Amino acid sequence: MSQVLCVGVATVDNIVLIEKYPSANQRVVALDSMRSIGGPATIAAVTLARLGIEVSLAASLEMMKREDLSLKLLRMRALILEM
Repeated sequence: MSQVLCVGVATVDNIVLIEKYPSANQRVVALDSMRSIGGPATIAAVTLARLGIEVSLAASLEMMKREDLSLKLLRMRALILEM
């Protein structure tokens, strides 16, 4: 079985649902929103883990006072973290 190390950054993505794409300088009201873990290496690690491949992630967390949320989201995705 292959082992993979993904190296990068773990971010928190804010995803917002709107009715239509706004024009320049137009404000729209969000219909719904959610947060998800992001970052290319992090998404790759989650995908590989879901495919049953043994994967490790070495990532720095974004420094926007959301470190706890990033860790919670990573743990929810069943990635084991060592700090």
